[in-house]
Amino acid sequence: MILHGLSVQDEATYENNPKYQVLRFPANFKLLFQMNQGSGIFTDQALRLAVAQVINRAQIVSQVYGKDAAVSTQIYPTGELPDNLAVDDPTYDPSVLANLVKGLKDKKVDLAYTNDDARNQRVAEIIQTELQSAGLDATVRGIPLSVAYALSSEPAQRPDILLTTTNPDASAPDTWVRIYLHSVNATDGSLNYLDCSSPAADTAMDTGLHDTTVAAVQAAYGQAGDDLTAQGCIVNIADVQDVIVADAGYSNWYHQPPDLFTVKFGLLKLSSGS
Repeated sequence: MILHGLSVQDEATYENNPKYQVLRFPANFKLLFQMNQGSGIFTDQALRLAVAQVINRAQIVSQVYGKDAAVSTQIYPTGELPDNLAVDDPTYDPSVLANLVKGLKDKKVDLAYTNDDARNQRVAEIIQTELQSAGLDATVRGIPLSVAYALSSEPAQRPDILLTTTNPDASAPDTWVRIYLHSVNATDGSLNYLDCSSPAADTAMDTGLHDTTVAAVQAAYGQAGDDLTAQGCIVNIADVQDVIVADAGYSNWYHQPPDLFTVKFGLLKLSSGS
C-alpha cells in the first residue's frame, strides 16, 4: 500500500495493472502560494492582485496533477463552506501583470517552495515561467517544511513568494483561516508563513468564532475569505485529492477529509482469494 508521494505517471502504471487499485478521496488539501506583503515588490496590492491573474491554474492541474486535483475556486479547502462563499476565482489575464511590471525598477522575485511534496517543484517552475513571461526576474529554490514553519517569526528570512501544499487539522473553517491567514502578531503559533493578513478578515474570523448559528458562522468566515482575497496576498491554485494505491482485493475504505495519508486498517475487508 502506497499512501503518498507518487507522481501522475507512477499512478498510471498501477491503474493499468489489474492487480492494483488507485483510490482518490476528497481532502482538505490546498496547493497555494503566499506573497510577502511586508517587504519587496509585493507590498504593492495592485501587483499582488495581478499575479493571481497570470497563473494558469488549469494548466498546472492538468500538467502536474491530472485526476488528482481540481482548480480551486474558493479560499477554503473543499467542503468547509458552501461553494458560493469566499469565492476566489480570478480571471486569467497575463496582460494585467505585464503592464504593471513595465513601470517597476526592481523586478526580482525570490520564489521558494516547500520540498515535502515533489510536485511542488514542478508547479514552482511553471509559475516561474509565467512570472518571467510578464517581465519579472523570478528565481526558484526549495526549502524544507521546517524552515517554512519558522518564517512567521522571522520576517527577514521570508521569500517574496512561498508555494506549498498544506492542510488544516479539521474541516471547520476556523482551523484553516485562523491558523494560516490570521495576522501573525495576533496569533501565537500561527502558520501564516509570510504574514498574509487583513485586519478586516481578523475581525470577521473572531465574529465567526463566537457566532451560534450555522448561517451566521458561515457568513462570517465567508466575509473573512472575501477580505483576504481582496488583500491579494494569497493565490489558491488547486484542491488536491488524497491518493492511495493498494492491492486490488481490499474494500470498505473510509476516509476523512482532514486526515491525509492515513487508512483505517481495522475497517478494511479482503475478498476471498486475494
